[in-house]
Amino acid sequence: MKNQAVRYIFVILIWAAALLLWIIKGWWFIAAALFLLHFFETMFTGIRTGKEHGLSRGYSIIMSMAFGIVWWKPLNDEYKEKNIPEDCEE
Repeated sequence: MKNQAVRYIFVILIWAAALLLWIIKGWWFIAAALFLLHFFETMFTGIRTGKEHGLSRGYSIIMSMAFGIVWWKPLNDEYKEKNIPEDCEE
């Protein structure tokens, strides 16, 4: 959990830096690229991952748009670990 909090803080700092660069330097394309990346992550992976974990669609969209892979990857890894058949374990 501690590592996850650090990852969330890191992503918040990336968003803040992108928005500051937009405001100060006029570099809107960095924030736009980050938004588009998270948008496509949300559409192709975030919503499905939330559904697999019994989370609401709205919560999945918010978390995926805000944190992207930092949010859904640990959930997918946890899901896969719990659903490995016993005969496949080493």
